[in-house]
Amino acid sequence: MSNNLNVYLKDRHIGCLKKQDSRLNFRYSKEYLSLDSAQPISVSIPLSDNEYSHEIVHPFFSGLLPDEPARTRLAKYLHISSKNTFELLKAIGGECAGAISVSQEEQLIDNNTKNAYRILKNDEAYKLFNVLKVRPLLIGENDFRISGAGAQDKMMISFVNSEIAIPLHNTPSTHIIKPAINELEDTVFNELFCMRLANSMGLDCSKADIIWLESNPFYIVERYDREVSAQTKIVRLHQEDFCQALDIEPEIKYQNEGGPSLIDCFSLVNNLIKEGKMSAINKVALFDASIFNFLVGNGDAHAKNFSLLYKGSRVDLAPLYDILSTIIYGQPYQKAKMSMKIGSKYKFCQVQQKHFVELGREIGFKESYCVKRIQEIIGRIFPAAKQLQKELNYDDKYRSNIYQNIIDLIEKTSKQIT
Repeated sequence: MSNNLNVYLKDRHIGCLKKQDSRLNFRYSKEYLSLDSAQPISVSIPLSDNEYSHEIVHPFFSGLLPDEPARTRLAKYLHISSKNTFELLKAIGGECAGAISVSQEEQLIDNNTKNAYRILKNDEAYKLFNVLKVRPLLIGENDFRISGAGAQDKMMISFVNSEIAIPLHNTPSTHIIKPAINELEDTVFNELFCMRLANSMGLDCSKADIIWLESNPFYIVERYDREVSAQTKIVRLHQEDFCQALDIEPEIKYQNEGGPSLIDCFSLVNNLIKEGKMSAINKVALFDASIFNFLVGNGDAHAKNFSLLYKGSRVDLAPLYDILSTIIYGQPYQKAKMSMKIGSKYKFCQVQQKHFVELGREIGFKESYCVKRIQEIIGRIFPAAKQLQKELNYDDKYRSNIYQNIIDLIEKTSKQIT
Protein backbone atom coordinates (compact mmCIF):
# COMPACT_ATOMS: atom_id res chain seq x y z
CA MET A 1 0.00 0.00 0.00
CA SER A 2 1.50 3.32 -1.10
CA ASN A 3 1.94 6.01 1.54
CA ASN A 4 2.71 8.74 -0.99
CA LEU A 5 0.31 10.83 -3.04
CA ASN A 6 1.31 13.26 -5.74
CA VAL A 7 -0.30 16.67 -5.38
CA TYR A 8 -1.13 18.73 -8.47
CA LEU A 9 -2.20 22.33 -8.89
CA LYS A 10 -3.97 22.65 -12.24
CA ASP A 11 -1.72 20.70 -14.62
CA ARG A 12 1.50 20.88 -12.61
CA HIS A 13 2.99 18.55 -10.06
CA ILE A 14 3.75 20.67 -6.99
CA GLY A 15 4.64 18.29 -4.20
CA CYS A 16 3.99 15.11 -2.29
CA LEU A 17 1.59 14.24 0.52
CA LYS A 18 2.91 11.46 2.74
CA LYS A 19 1.35 9.33 5.45
CA GLN A 20 3.29 7.92 8.37
CA ASP A 21 1.53 6.26 11.31
CA SER A 22 -1.78 7.97 10.45
CA ARG A 23 -0.11 11.38 10.35
CA LEU A 24 0.31 13.46 7.19
CA ASN A 25 3.11 15.68 5.99
CA PHE A 26 3.56 17.68 2.83
CA ARG A 27 6.53 19.09 0.96
CA TYR A 28 6.63 21.27 -2.14
CA SER A 29 8.88 19.88 -4.88
CA LYS A 30 12.16 21.65 -5.61
CA GLU A 31 11.18 21.92 -9.28
CA TYR A 32 7.96 23.71 -8.38
CA LEU A 33 9.63 26.09 -5.93
CA SER A 34 12.11 27.10 -8.63
CA LEU A 35 9.31 28.45 -10.86
CA ASP A 36 8.57 32.19 -10.92
CA SER A 37 4.88 31.28 -11.26
CA ALA A 38 4.84 29.07 -8.15
CA GLN A 39 2.00 29.86 -5.75
CA PRO A 40 1.13 28.31 -2.39
CA ILE A 41 -1.76 25.89 -2.16
CA SER A 42 -3.00 27.73 0.93
CA VAL A 43 -2.47 30.86 2.96
CA SER A 44 -1.75 28.42 5.78
CA ILE A 45 0.92 26.52 3.76
CA PRO A 46 3.30 29.15 2.29
CA LEU A 47 5.93 28.28 -0.30
CA SER A 48 8.90 26.72 1.51
CA ASP A 49 11.41 23.92 1.08
CA ASN A 50 10.59 22.72 4.59
CA GLU A 51 8.38 19.72 5.21
CA TYR A 52 5.03 20.72 6.73
CA SER A 53 3.72 18.66 9.63
CA HIS A 54 0.34 17.03 10.19
CA GLU A 55 -0.98 19.86 12.36
CA ILE A 56 -0.45 22.33 9.52
CA VAL A 57 -1.43 20.32 6.45
CA HIS A 58 -4.26 18.11 7.69
CA PRO A 59 -6.89 20.90 7.94
CA PHE A 60 -6.29 21.85 4.30
CA PHE A 61 -6.34 18.34 2.82
CA SER A 62 -9.20 17.16 5.03
CA GLY A 63 -11.11 20.23 3.84
CA LEU A 64 -11.02 18.84 0.29
CA LEU A 65 -13.32 15.99 1.37
CA PRO A 66 -17.08 16.03 2.05
CA ASP A 67 -18.27 17.08 5.49
CA GLU A 68 -20.29 14.88 7.79
CA PRO A 69 -22.55 12.96 7.39
CA ALA A 70 -21.64 12.42 3.72
CA ARG A 71 -18.03 11.69 4.69
CA THR A 72 -19.07 8.87 7.04
CA ARG A 73 -21.29 7.27 4.38
CA LEU A 74 -18.50 7.59 1.83
CA ALA A 75 -16.01 5.96 4.19
CA LYS A 76 -18.44 3.15 5.02
CA TYR A 77 -18.98 2.40 1.35
CA LEU A 78 -15.21 2.29 0.77
CA HIS A 79 -14.53 0.31 3.97
CA ILE A 80 -12.22 3.08 5.13
CA SER A 81 -12.25 4.94 8.44
CA SER A 82 -13.89 8.35 8.13
CA LYS A 83 -10.81 9.73 9.93
CA ASN A 84 -8.48 8.39 7.25
CA THR A 85 -8.08 11.52 5.13
CA PHE A 86 -5.18 10.03 3.15
CA GLU A 87 -7.03 6.92 1.91
CA LEU A 88 -10.21 8.88 1.18
CA LEU A 89 -8.24 11.34 -0.96
CA LYS A 90 -6.57 8.42 -2.71
CA ALA A 91 -10.03 7.12 -3.61
CA ILE A 92 -11.77 10.33 -4.72
CA GLY A 93 -9.17 13.09 -4.97
CA GLY A 94 -8.93 13.13 -8.77
CA GLU A 95 -10.80 16.41 -8.89
CA CYS A 96 -11.38 18.49 -5.79
CA ALA A 97 -12.73 21.96 -5.17
CA GLY A 98 -10.55 24.46 -6.96
CA ALA A 99 -7.52 23.24 -8.90
CA ILE A 100 -6.07 20.66 -6.51
CA SER A 101 -5.81 17.02 -7.55
CA VAL A 102 -4.13 14.14 -5.78
CA SER A 103 -3.10 10.86 -7.33
CA GLN A 104 -0.74 7.93 -6.99
CA GLU A 105 0.07 8.30 -10.68
CA GLU A 106 3.16 10.25 -11.65
CA GLN A 107 1.49 11.76 -14.71
CA LEU A 108 -2.02 12.80 -13.71
CA ILE A 109 -2.65 15.38 -16.42
CA ASP A 110 -2.37 14.96 -20.17
CA ASN A 111 -3.10 18.27 -21.85
CA ASN A 112 -3.47 16.57 -25.24
CA THR A 113 -6.32 14.37 -24.08
CA LYS A 114 -9.78 15.56 -24.98
CA ASN A 115 -12.46 15.93 -22.35
CA ALA A 116 -14.36 12.69 -21.75
CA TYR A 117 -17.94 12.43 -20.54
CA ARG A 118 -20.62 9.87 -19.83
CA ILE A 119 -23.84 11.49 -21.02
CA LEU A 120 -26.93 10.64 -18.98
CA LYS A 121 -30.52 10.54 -20.08
CA ASN A 122 -32.95 12.11 -17.62
CA ASP A 123 -34.20 8.80 -16.20
CA GLU A 124 -30.64 7.51 -15.81
CA ALA A 125 -29.53 10.74 -14.13
CA TYR A 126 -32.47 10.59 -11.73
CA LYS A 127 -31.67 7.00 -10.74
CA LEU A 128 -28.02 7.84 -10.17
CA PHE A 129 -28.75 10.89 -8.05
CA ASN A 130 -31.12 8.84 -5.95
CA VAL A 131 -28.25 6.59 -4.82
CA LEU A 132 -26.25 9.48 -3.34
CA LYS A 133 -27.46 8.51 0.14
CA VAL A 134 -25.80 5.13 -0.33
CA ARG A 135 -22.87 6.12 -2.57
CA PRO A 136 -21.93 9.77 -1.88
CA LEU A 137 -20.39 11.50 -4.92
CA LEU A 138 -21.29 8.37 -6.95
CA ILE A 139 -18.15 6.67 -5.72
CA GLY A 140 -17.72 3.39 -7.57
CA GLU A 141 -18.62 4.70 -11.00
CA ASN A 142 -16.00 3.77 -13.59
CA ASP A 143 -13.27 6.38 -14.22
CA PHE A 144 -14.84 8.77 -11.72
CA ARG A 145 -12.74 10.20 -8.83
CA ILE A 146 -14.35 13.47 -7.81
CA SER A 147 -14.47 14.96 -4.34
CA GLY A 148 -16.73 17.76 -3.13
CA ALA A 149 -16.62 19.57 0.18
CA GLY A 150 -19.80 20.35 2.08
CA ALA A 151 -22.37 18.47 4.12
CA GLN A 152 -25.23 18.09 1.66
CA ASP A 153 -25.43 15.28 -0.90
CA LYS A 154 -24.27 16.55 -4.26
CA MET A 155 -22.75 15.55 -7.57
CA MET A 156 -20.18 17.30 -9.75
CA ILE A 157 -21.37 17.24 -13.34
CA SER A 158 -21.11 18.96 -16.71
CA PHE A 159 -23.52 19.67 -19.53
CA VAL A 160 -22.89 18.38 -23.06
CA ASN A 161 -25.35 19.73 -25.61
CA SER A 162 -27.73 20.57 -22.74
CA GLU A 163 -27.60 17.00 -21.44
CA ILE A 164 -26.27 16.06 -17.99
CA ALA A 165 -22.89 14.38 -18.19
CA ILE A 166 -20.49 12.81 -15.72
CA PRO A 167 -16.92 14.00 -16.41
CA LEU A 168 -14.50 11.07 -16.68
CA HIS A 169 -10.76 10.63 -16.07
CA ASN A 170 -9.41 14.10 -15.39
CA THR A 171 -12.07 16.11 -17.21
CA PRO A 172 -13.13 19.13 -15.12
CA SER A 173 -16.73 19.33 -13.95
CA THR A 174 -18.52 22.64 -14.48
CA HIS A 175 -21.66 22.41 -12.30
CA ILE A 176 -22.85 21.04 -8.98
CA ILE A 177 -26.25 19.38 -8.71
CA LYS A 178 -28.07 18.79 -5.42
CA PRO A 179 -31.34 16.94 -4.76
CA ALA A 180 -33.94 18.27 -2.36
CA ILE A 181 -33.44 17.60 1.34
CA ASN A 182 -36.23 15.14 2.07
CA GLU A 183 -37.06 16.29 5.59
CA LEU A 184 -37.37 19.97 4.66
CA GLU A 185 -39.83 21.78 2.42
CA ASP A 186 -38.71 23.00 -1.02
CA THR A 187 -35.01 23.38 -0.21
CA VAL A 188 -34.21 23.47 -3.93
CA PHE A 189 -36.45 26.53 -4.39
CA ASN A 190 -35.27 28.07 -1.12
CA GLU A 191 -31.63 28.05 -2.21
CA LEU A 192 -32.47 29.24 -5.72
CA PHE A 193 -34.43 32.17 -4.29
CA CYS A 194 -31.71 33.19 -1.81
CA MET A 195 -28.97 32.96 -4.41
CA ARG A 196 -30.86 34.90 -7.07
CA LEU A 197 -31.96 37.47 -4.51
CA ALA A 198 -28.34 38.02 -3.48
CA ASN A 199 -27.42 38.44 -7.14
CA SER A 200 -30.21 40.97 -7.69
CA MET A 201 -28.84 42.90 -4.71
CA GLY A 202 -25.47 43.23 -6.41
CA LEU A 203 -23.68 40.57 -4.39
CA ASP A 204 -21.31 38.36 -6.36
CA CYS A 205 -22.93 34.91 -6.46
CA SER A 206 -22.58 31.66 -8.30
CA LYS A 207 -25.18 31.21 -11.06
CA ALA A 208 -28.05 29.04 -9.85
CA ASP A 209 -30.91 27.25 -11.56
CA ILE A 210 -33.32 24.32 -11.23
CA ILE A 211 -33.57 21.26 -13.43
CA TRP A 212 -36.41 18.74 -13.33
CA LEU A 213 -35.69 15.02 -13.61
CA GLU A 214 -38.57 12.52 -13.62
CA SER A 215 -40.90 15.17 -12.13
CA ASN A 216 -38.46 16.01 -9.32
CA PRO A 217 -36.60 19.33 -8.93
CA PHE A 218 -32.82 19.47 -8.51
CA TYR A 219 -30.73 22.49 -7.64
CA ILE A 220 -27.98 23.34 -10.14
CA VAL A 221 -25.17 25.81 -9.51
CA GLU A 222 -22.36 26.77 -11.86
CA ARG A 223 -18.89 26.23 -10.42
CA TYR A 224 -17.10 29.54 -9.83
CA ASP A 225 -13.74 27.73 -9.75
CA ARG A 226 -13.92 26.92 -13.46
CA GLU A 227 -13.55 29.18 -16.47
CA VAL A 228 -13.39 28.75 -20.23
CA SER A 229 -10.09 29.70 -21.85
CA ALA A 230 -9.63 31.42 -25.20
CA GLN A 231 -9.26 27.94 -26.70
CA THR A 232 -12.71 27.03 -25.24
CA LYS A 233 -10.99 24.71 -22.82
CA ILE A 234 -12.29 24.35 -19.26
CA VAL A 235 -9.67 25.66 -16.84
CA ARG A 236 -9.57 24.97 -13.11
CA LEU A 237 -9.13 27.95 -10.79
CA HIS A 238 -7.50 27.48 -7.42
CA GLN A 239 -9.58 28.22 -4.33
CA GLU A 240 -9.73 27.42 -0.64
CA ASP A 241 -12.37 27.97 1.99
CA PHE A 242 -11.74 30.14 5.04
CA CYS A 243 -11.25 27.13 7.35
CA GLN A 244 -8.45 25.88 5.11
CA ALA A 245 -6.87 29.33 4.91
CA LEU A 246 -7.10 29.75 8.68
CA ASP A 247 -5.71 26.25 9.33
CA ILE A 248 -8.91 25.05 11.03
CA GLU A 249 -10.12 21.46 10.83
CA PRO A 250 -13.39 21.25 8.81
CA GLU A 251 -15.31 19.49 11.59
CA ILE A 252 -14.95 22.56 13.83
CA LYS A 253 -16.30 25.01 11.26
CA TYR A 254 -18.84 26.50 13.71
CA GLN A 255 -17.66 29.28 16.00
CA ASN A 256 -19.29 27.84 19.13
CA GLU A 257 -17.22 24.65 18.59
CA GLY A 258 -13.99 26.61 18.43
CA GLY A 259 -14.18 27.42 14.74
CA PRO A 260 -13.54 30.76 13.05
CA SER A 261 -15.48 33.88 13.97
CA LEU A 262 -16.40 36.70 11.62
CA ILE A 263 -13.54 38.66 13.20
CA ASP A 264 -11.16 35.84 12.19
CA CYS A 265 -12.55 35.91 8.64
CA PHE A 266 -12.14 39.67 8.35
CA SER A 267 -8.64 39.46 9.84
CA LEU A 268 -7.72 37.04 7.06
CA VAL A 269 -9.06 39.46 4.46
CA ASN A 270 -7.35 42.44 6.14
CA ASN A 271 -4.00 40.65 6.09
CA LEU A 272 -4.32 39.84 2.39
CA ILE A 273 -5.21 43.48 1.70
CA LYS A 274 -2.18 44.70 3.67
CA GLU A 275 0.05 42.31 1.69
CA GLY A 276 -1.26 43.83 -1.55
CA LYS A 277 -2.80 40.54 -2.71
CA MET A 278 -6.44 41.55 -2.33
CA SER A 279 -8.50 44.65 -3.08
CA ALA A 280 -10.27 46.39 -0.18
CA ILE A 281 -13.58 45.97 -2.02
CA ASN A 282 -13.54 42.35 -0.84
CA LYS A 283 -13.84 43.50 2.76
CA VAL A 284 -16.97 45.45 1.86
CA ALA A 285 -18.33 42.41 0.00
CA LEU A 286 -17.86 40.21 3.07
CA PHE A 287 -19.59 42.75 5.31
CA ASP A 288 -22.51 43.00 2.86
CA ALA A 289 -22.72 39.20 2.72
CA SER A 290 -22.92 39.08 6.53
CA ILE A 291 -25.85 41.51 6.48
CA PHE A 292 -27.60 39.59 3.70
CA ASN A 293 -27.17 36.20 5.42
CA PHE A 294 -28.74 37.64 8.56
CA LEU A 295 -31.69 39.14 6.67
CA VAL A 296 -32.59 35.90 4.86
CA GLY A 297 -32.05 33.79 7.97
CA ASN A 298 -29.06 31.78 6.82
CA GLY A 299 -27.96 30.13 10.05
CA ASP A 300 -25.36 28.00 8.26
CA ALA A 301 -23.06 30.81 7.07
CA HIS A 302 -19.96 29.30 8.66
CA ALA A 303 -16.34 29.78 7.56
CA LYS A 304 -16.40 26.85 5.12
CA ASN A 305 -19.13 28.66 3.20
CA PHE A 306 -16.78 31.53 2.38
CA SER A 307 -13.79 31.01 0.11
CA LEU A 308 -10.80 32.71 -1.47
CA LEU A 309 -10.44 32.51 -5.24
CA TYR A 310 -6.98 32.74 -6.79
CA LYS A 311 -6.29 34.12 -10.27
CA GLY A 312 -2.54 34.38 -10.71
CA SER A 313 -1.19 36.66 -8.00
CA ARG A 314 -4.64 38.17 -7.32
CA VAL A 315 -6.89 36.91 -4.53
CA ASP A 316 -10.62 37.68 -4.34
CA LEU A 317 -13.50 36.69 -2.14
CA ALA A 318 -15.10 33.86 -4.12
CA PRO A 319 -18.67 34.31 -5.35
CA LEU A 320 -21.16 33.44 -2.62
CA TYR A 321 -22.58 29.91 -2.51
CA ASP A 322 -24.71 27.65 -0.30
CA ILE A 323 -27.09 30.41 0.81
CA LEU A 324 -30.23 28.89 2.31
CA SER A 325 -32.84 30.37 4.62
CA THR A 326 -32.40 27.78 7.35
CA ILE A 327 -34.40 29.28 10.18
CA ILE A 328 -37.74 29.06 8.40
CA TYR A 329 -37.58 25.34 9.16
CA GLY A 330 -38.65 23.96 12.51
CA GLN A 331 -36.91 25.83 15.30
CA PRO A 332 -38.73 28.84 16.80
CA TYR A 333 -37.22 32.18 15.82
CA GLN A 334 -36.43 32.98 19.45
CA LYS A 335 -34.04 30.00 19.58
CA ALA A 336 -32.46 30.15 16.11
CA LYS A 337 -28.70 30.77 16.13
CA MET A 338 -26.12 31.90 13.62
CA SER A 339 -22.91 30.03 12.79
CA MET A 340 -20.81 33.08 13.63
CA LYS A 341 -21.62 35.90 16.04
CA ILE A 342 -22.68 39.33 14.90
CA GLY A 343 -20.97 41.50 17.47
CA SER A 344 -21.62 39.69 20.74
CA LYS A 345 -24.81 37.87 19.68
CA TYR A 346 -25.44 34.34 18.41
CA LYS A 347 -29.25 34.39 18.33
CA PHE A 348 -31.03 35.97 15.37
CA CYS A 349 -33.67 37.49 17.62
CA GLN A 350 -31.05 39.39 19.64
CA VAL A 351 -29.21 41.06 16.79
CA GLN A 352 -29.76 44.78 16.38
CA GLN A 353 -28.14 47.43 14.22
CA LYS A 354 -25.67 48.24 17.01
CA HIS A 355 -24.26 44.73 16.80
CA PHE A 356 -23.39 45.14 13.12
CA VAL A 357 -21.83 48.48 14.08
CA GLU A 358 -19.88 46.66 16.79
CA LEU A 359 -18.66 44.17 14.20
CA GLY A 360 -17.77 46.98 11.80
CA ARG A 361 -15.82 48.86 14.43
CA GLU A 362 -13.71 45.77 15.20
CA ILE A 363 -12.79 45.31 11.55
CA GLY A 364 -11.99 48.97 10.88
CA PHE A 365 -15.25 50.46 9.55
CA LYS A 366 -16.69 53.72 10.87
CA GLU A 367 -20.11 53.60 12.51
CA SER A 368 -21.62 55.93 9.89
CA TYR A 369 -20.38 53.67 7.09
CA CYS A 370 -21.85 50.54 8.71
CA VAL A 371 -25.24 52.19 9.19
CA LYS A 372 -25.19 53.36 5.58
CA ARG A 373 -24.48 49.83 4.26
CA ILE A 374 -27.25 48.37 6.41
CA GLN A 375 -29.79 50.97 5.33
CA GLU A 376 -28.93 50.57 1.65
CA ILE A 377 -29.35 46.78 1.76
CA ILE A 378 -32.56 46.92 3.80
CA GLY A 379 -33.97 49.57 1.47
CA ARG A 380 -33.52 47.31 -1.54
CA ILE A 381 -34.00 43.76 -0.29
CA PHE A 382 -37.77 43.69 0.32
CA PRO A 383 -38.81 45.14 -3.08
CA ALA A 384 -36.22 42.94 -4.78
CA ALA A 385 -37.57 39.85 -3.01
CA LYS A 386 -41.18 40.66 -4.00
CA GLN A 387 -40.14 41.20 -7.62
CA LEU A 388 -38.17 37.96 -7.68
CA GLN A 389 -41.09 36.06 -6.17
CA LYS A 390 -43.34 37.41 -8.92
CA GLU A 391 -40.90 36.44 -11.66
CA LEU A 392 -40.29 32.93 -10.34
CA ASN A 393 -43.94 32.13 -9.67
CA TYR A 394 -44.81 33.20 -13.20
CA ASP A 395 -42.97 30.11 -14.46
CA ASP A 396 -44.18 26.60 -13.52
CA LYS A 397 -40.57 25.45 -13.41
CA TYR A 398 -39.86 27.68 -10.40
CA ARG A 399 -43.22 28.07 -8.64
CA SER A 400 -43.13 27.60 -4.86
CA ASN A 401 -44.86 28.79 -1.69
CA ILE A 402 -41.52 28.88 0.15
CA TYR A 403 -40.70 32.30 -1.28
CA GLN A 404 -43.40 33.97 0.81
CA ASN A 405 -42.00 32.37 3.98
CA ILE A 406 -38.60 33.85 3.24
CA ILE A 407 -40.08 37.26 2.44
CA ASP A 408 -42.01 37.25 5.74
CA LEU A 409 -38.76 36.52 7.54
CA ILE A 410 -36.92 39.28 5.67
CA GLU A 411 -39.60 41.72 6.80
CA LYS A 412 -39.00 40.68 10.42
CA THR A 413 -35.20 40.75 10.32
CA SER A 414 -35.14 44.07 8.43
CA LYS A 415 -37.25 45.79 11.09
CA GLN A 416 -35.02 44.33 13.76
CA ILE A 417 -31.84 46.07 12.54
CA THR A 418 -33.37 49.26 11.16
